[in-house]
Amino acid sequence: MAASPTNPGIFADLSEEIRKRFETLMVKKNFEPGDVIFREGTIGDGFYLIRAGRVMLYSFSALGERKIFDIISSGDVIGEMAVIDGEPRSMTAEALTEVEADFLSRTNFEREILSHRDAILPFLKLVVRRLRRLDQHVEEIIFQGVPARVATAIAYLADRFGQKVIEDGKEAIRLEITHAEIADLVGTSREYTSKFISQFQKDNLLKCGRGTIDIYDLNAVRSWAR
Repeated sequence: MAASPTNPGIFADLSEEIRKRFETLMVKKNFEPGDVIFREGTIGDGFYLIRAGRVMLYSFSALGERKIFDIISSGDVIGEMAVIDGEPRSMTAEALTEVEADFLSRTNFEREILSHRDAILPFLKLVVRRLRRLDQHVEEIIFQGVPARVATAIAYLADRFGQKVIEDGKEAIRLEITHAEIADLVGTSREYTSKFISQFQKDNLLKCGRGTIDIYDLNAVRSWAR
């Protein structure tokens, strides 16, 4: 069954003709929270364009420690690296919420890329964005202390996924995320992460709930990241 896209995502840079050609080849997929979309080490049989929902990308160290690389949402693409270079998938993708996605097989992707060379540039841009995000992770680990990394992660997630709410009569930006997930994103322990989030809470910058963080002063949180 062909997909019926509502968000062009990566295909926004393509001509209408090429975009429609890709869209007719894509298959609609739905995932529930906790579903694994693909696993690290498996063969890249295609990639997914996320139409709705949030997906967590992570890998495990040799000691079994999880490291979250990124959390992505509508308009983003996952699984493209293994399709392009032919290597096994370097990360696991897991649905955090209900996810709607369009799947394009590797066979169809390779055929269309060879037939429409103009389609190569958007995918090159996507790969560069991935590499820039990786560079940012490395810089944060090398140059930032844990409080700054925690603040950077909260600000990054707020910009991407934060929802405006009214909490205790005040405007806030709500994140649906746990301390453990933030810890895995910044590369430190949950205990360390909770310690600094508690400090932010004491300073009235945010408030923690069950699986949520309400941010009252995002600029003040950003100041910790500098």
